[in-house]
Amino acid sequence: KAKHKNKGRKKGEERDLKEVHGEFDHLTINFNWMGLTKIPMEVLRLQKRLRVLRMVGNKLVNLSVEQLAPLGGLLKLNLAANNLKELPDCFGKMRHLEELNIAENNLELIPNSVMRLRNLRKLDAAHNRLLVLNSGVGRMKSLRELNLASNVLEDLPRELGSAESLRKIDLSSNCLRG
Repeated sequence: KAKHKNKGRKKGEERDLKEVHGEFDHLTINFNWMGLTKIPMEVLRLQKRLRVLRMVGNKLVNLSVEQLAPLGGLLKLNLAANNLKELPDCFGKMRHLEELNIAENNLELIPNSVMRLRNLRKLDAAHNRLLVLNSGVGRMKSLRELNLASNVLEDLPRELGSAESLRKIDLSSNCLRG
């Protein structure tokens, strides 16, 4: 199939975008270590075609509902190593989200809407300033991996035991009481 698409072209020659329109229905975009302070508007226009967005190591301090709401088709969102202090409570629109990485920020709380994501399998919130874990974590039926290492958690909600699919939990370097 790949040979057919490149038929009549020299090695390394670019294809016309009109010719491969269907190939861009499931996009992955990496904006890692670029010093960005917000999600570029061009990304927001991709709306439900965008499946994976990685914005690691930028200078994001806060995100608005307007920046996240149009990204409802995402499967994976990586916002690690930014300066996020809080997240908007609008993750409910991301019904398909399977992986969320919000590690290495300055978050004190994970929004309630994250706890309602039915398809979320992996949540990495390590190296933040989380004080409490929302009891809604027990209703996350698809959650398999939860990384909360290096936060300031003192207690865990009893409901954590109800997360039936959970296979891996990292709670190291917290302030948990025995």
